[in-house]
Amino acid sequence: MERFTVDFRGPLHGMDYGGEGRLVLLVHGLGGSSVNWVDVGEGMNHLGRVIAPDLPGFGRTPPAGRSTTVRKLADFLADFIVSRTDRPAALVGNSMGALVVMLLAGERPELAERLILIDPPAPGGDLRSLNPIWAATMPVYFIPGVNRALMAWVYRRETLQRRTEDGLRVLAGRGSRISDETIRLHLETVLERSHMPWVYRTYFKAYRSIFRQLVPAWKYDRMARRITAPVLLVHGTADSVVPFRAAQRLAALRPDWTFAPLAEAGHIAMLEAPRLFLDLASGFLGPPAAR
Repeated sequence: MERFTVDFRGPLHGMDYGGEGRLVLLVHGLGGSSVNWVDVGEGMNHLGRVIAPDLPGFGRTPPAGRSTTVRKLADFLADFIVSRTDRPAALVGNSMGALVVMLLAGERPELAERLILIDPPAPGGDLRSLNPIWAATMPVYFIPGVNRALMAWVYRRETLQRRTEDGLRVLAGRGSRISDETIRLHLETVLERSHMPWVYRTYFKAYRSIFRQLVPAWKYDRMARRITAPVLLVHGTADSVVPFRAAQRLAALRPDWTFAPLAEAGHIAMLEAPRLFLDLASGFLGPPAAR
């Protein structure tokens, strides 16, 4: 693993896990970063050249005039792929990142060889299965000023380490254990971001844009139907952020996709069950020369 910084319409940071052949792009979720892939990135480099960028406005990458809506992030990644390779890429996304690669694959099918979607946002879930804290704060995030005040209050109330641990605990499923080293690496990113003045603005802008893709449901369904690349849909049965029932609805909408429910896993399978995820990814993507 090597951290990188390149100039791509402004600074772009991320992690390069090495490998050769096709580009394998790992795309993090809302509030996440390239460090979300630290437990699986190197284990995927037999599948191609594995790169995990910090999207504009997240991780170490500043927005630098680049929009942080999911649709604009999809456009950004499409241009990034074109700048790096003349072949379609394997796209792996978690949560918001999964929605970003779905939009990319629907709009630019020539750039998407295969997709792995990990707990993508989707309509049709049972709200009773949501984490109570997440369910209570969701509406507040739409209110300008109030959302920033709530976030600032939470940040003042907890130490950065406690906030990092609590955040991962909310995302993970029942009984999941994330390694101490992985938590430490996430804490490093949180410490850096605590000094960045654009954190709230980019987070809430991306958050609102996610829901604009989910409502009304027919709009989301039309987007999902446009994807022509083979898809592996991975979803934790104990996901308290995107209910499992929403994944079942998406799998029924696209029965041609490969659906892999993960028993008792939450919202971040690549951190909760990295070995299982690597087995699924390897079986689905196959070696670069084979496809």
